[in-house]
Amino acid sequence: MPRIRPDLIIDFGSVRDTYVDLADRVQDQTGIPYILIDGRFENTPAALRLLGEALGVPDRGAALAAHVEATFARIDAILTDLPEADRPRVYLARGPEGLETGMKGSINTEIIERAGGRNVADDCGATRGLVQASMEQVIVANPEIIVTWDPVFFGRVFDDPLWQGIDAVRNGRVYLSPTAPFGWVDRPPSLNRMMGLIWMAGLLHPDRWDGDLREETRAFYSLYYHVDLSEADLQRLLEWAEGRPPR
Repeated sequence: MPRIRPDLIIDFGSVRDTYVDLADRVQDQTGIPYILIDGRFENTPAALRLLGEALGVPDRGAALAAHVEATFARIDAILTDLPEADRPRVYLARGPEGLETGMKGSINTEIIERAGGRNVADDCGATRGLVQASMEQVIVANPEIIVTWDPVFFGRVFDDPLWQGIDAVRNGRVYLSPTAPFGWVDRPPSLNRMMGLIWMAGLLHPDRWDGDLREETRAFYSLYYHVDLSEADLQRLLEWAEGRPPR
């Protein structure tokens, strides 16, 4: 840390007492101001405004916060009259075997639930956080939609006899999340998930969501990453996210 000599340390994530104590110790030992920002998904607008003020770019922070708030409002509008029982059942398949997943309420599945999906890992018998499901549990849960960020799993799931009886696989509703420059689902659980939320809303509620994925992706990368995607870049990014399974 002394070699780097930063002017400020920013930590975005948990604000539990353990992390507060760590921030205080680091600040006391180094003399470097340490900002610990609540990284809960619903706190994103407030986090962006705080960060904008801290970095001396309040207008930038406010613009990003406004985009997040508008996206949340769009989600709320399409879910207002949609009962929980009518929302699609979704499974997050992590890793090459697709059997690691996140329980309801975990940071790993937060955008699935925020976009109006029912996380079937609620039925897998564990408690919270990341868990290892069995193939039998996934078969019993029988999700309508599977989302993964692992290209190995995605590349073989349609030909795997153990998965072929699951509704999501049988109906071609397995989707590969883009991961450039960061994952849209949970790698890491940060601002990148806002693009994932937009994507997820369109996947789960195509008849309710009013948006063009390609144009919204282009706009997001410009606003958040200062990157103007070419048509070729956009095509590569969305190749499988738009729901065209390999054959």
